[in-house]
Amino acid sequence: MAVKRFVHYYRLTKTYKQDFGRFCNLFSTKSDIESRQQFQKWHNGGGIFHQSACIDSTVLIEVGAIVHSKAVLGANVCIGSGTVVGPAVTIGQSTNIGWRDTVIGDHSKIDNLVQIGHNVAIGKSCMLCGQVGIAGSATIGDYVTLGGRVAVRDHVSIASKVRLAANSCVFKDITEPGDYGGFPAVPIHEWRRQVANQIRSSKKRTS
Repeated sequence: MAVKRFVHYYRLTKTYKQDFGRFCNLFSTKSDIESRQQFQKWHNGGGIFHQSACIDSTVLIEVGAIVHSKAVLGANVCIGSGTVVGPAVTIGQSTNIGWRDTVIGDHSKIDNLVQIGHNVAIGKSCMLCGQVGIAGSATIGDYVTLGGRVAVRDHVSIASKVRLAANSCVFKDITEPGDYGGFPAVPIHEWRRQVANQIRSSKKRTS
């Protein structure tokens, strides 16, 4: 008798769970449908935006990007693919948002304890020695050699066939191939002159 009651209870419980599950699915489906209906395809770029967002007509929203409710996007804003603009976010005019891939070219060699930031592009056949640090969105050309503990600040570009001495720091773009060194990095002959002057000055002070 107890077994029959248990089986009957199990069947009721199982049926209840199934019905409750169907109800939950139905509810979430309706909610999803209502939510999806409030999102539309943007005319410039093919991305998705919420109807309540305030978007200037010049804005570019690329495919794969989404702008949520009550967001405000100013003139000439570019929202890259894969970007999510959250609810009630305000983005000022002429702002570009998107994070390109971090790319390392063929045959490049990276030593230990090297830090490569996001959105960095490194060309082919480069050599990065130990403890090099490259900040985000830096661009490095082909056949570049960075000596140990070289630091490269964000958004800096380094031309191809550049060699940087150890402990150098790149604060601004390097547009010509050649050897560089120092803090901040300068052409190698200037850096050697700076070092020589420092040595002379220190000798005069001690004498």
